[in-house]
Amino acid sequence: MSPLSNDAVRDVPVLRAEPDPEEVFFDHLDGLIHDAAARPTSGWKPGRALQILLAGYVGAGNVGADMRTIEMIRQLRHLLGTNVAFATILNGPHTPPYLASQAKLLTLDGPIPRSVVDFALAHDAVVACEGSMLKSSFSNVLSGIMAGALGAGVASGRLSVGYGAEVAWMEPVLEGFVRKWLPGSLLLCRNGESTAAATKLGLRAVLGADTAWTCQAASPEQARSRLGALGYDTASPVLAVCPVNPFWWPVRPNPRRAGAARDGSSAGAPRYGGMFFHTYDDARKRKYTAYIEGLARAVNRIAKEQGYSPLIVAMEPIDATACEDLNLRLDRPAQIVSGHTHAIGVVVAILREAGLLISSRFHALVAAAPAGKPLIGVATDERIANLLSSCGAGGALIGADAPDLADRIITTARAIDREQFKHAMWQLVSTQVVQCGKMAIEFTNEVRRCIPEFPLPERGRGWEAHLPPLPRPIQDILKR
Repeated sequence: MSPLSNDAVRDVPVLRAEPDPEEVFFDHLDGLIHDAAARPTSGWKPGRALQILLAGYVGAGNVGADMRTIEMIRQLRHLLGTNVAFATILNGPHTPPYLASQAKLLTLDGPIPRSVVDFALAHDAVVACEGSMLKSSFSNVLSGIMAGALGAGVASGRLSVGYGAEVAWMEPVLEGFVRKWLPGSLLLCRNGESTAAATKLGLRAVLGADTAWTCQAASPEQARSRLGALGYDTASPVLAVCPVNPFWWPVRPNPRRAGAARDGSSAGAPRYGGMFFHTYDDARKRKYTAYIEGLARAVNRIAKEQGYSPLIVAMEPIDATACEDLNLRLDRPAQIVSGHTHAIGVVVAILREAGLLISSRFHALVAAAPAGKPLIGVATDERIANLLSSCGAGGALIGADAPDLADRIITTARAIDREQFKHAMWQLVSTQVVQCGKMAIEFTNEVRRCIPEFPLPERGRGWEAHLPPLPRPIQDILKR
């Protein structure tokens, strides 16, 4: 996860500490927040813009993370009016133009804990914006950045909100930090499972939704034009696939290995960036190979039986190897579409054009759902399970490590009742958009509680009034 990939942070002293860099990271963060709690805070003053820090995963080229943040800014501007200014912690060089135009970009150029706390104290409010917010599946350091910003915010008397959060299993070093510093924050969780997990930790948690449900896609005509330019017959159905490597997480700092890599002598797990490395070994490699081969066998069979043309969608640059490995095994090589080469709205529109989507990426499923087409989730963690189980489509969820992965995908694709699935997807989208509006109400209530003097625009009482104008496809679904 990518503040970690910046070369500027690879020599950060706190992360070079041995024997456990993550423990030292959280100890350092803990001490800085203790200091922040002792500092007087001036807070927001009438006559100036409310300064909001967004802490998440912006700039890594992750389509889902950028979809979320773009919609979050749209929603918060609608709720707070024009007297607001955003800044976002930048995690890489792939910042979408919209985000660059809407928020000041902050880079982690020095020790990460110090930068995170200083950023929080330089703003009136902190909003954590990455979906995988409080969990150890991907990176304790990334979750620590968001938890540290929220903790510094609440400790110094600032508005502190996790917006559309996923909360799941955490290792003790992260869980202990969260239990200590985040009870005063408000977590607006994107599903009931996360709400329950956060409440169990003693946190203030309310059911919300993922902000990407209201994302704006390019037009179907733009998507078909792009597919045509890539050589696809737009009169024939497309089978879109979003592969990942589900088995090389979490990413962890390893200063010794990073030093050896600079000397050209490193061996072992792939380097994520800087001093951070994937967790990988021969057993995980075998699982990954079986996953890619299973996907390929399924795609080849489904394409042959149902007349699909395969298309591969890379939802993040880090998926490139998985996309290429899959493509090498396809009977009919596919084009690869990515958020790095296409605007986010175009990627979303292309996903909606697919007659069938097989995805290991959560936000590819969210992006495609409004089209009402069949979706099959292939995953190892709880995010996609939580998503698909909430719409009664649990049969479309398959474990990425299933020994009979190809057969299960093929059987599922054959058995899908397209009409029933369409209505299930539309019901899911409708429910989630309504929940986005209710989450916005909870956010404005928290603003009133923490910054009572801030002049909120007059809104109606219903959830609809708390969302900005919705895209036409979403409006049409809500009318059904």
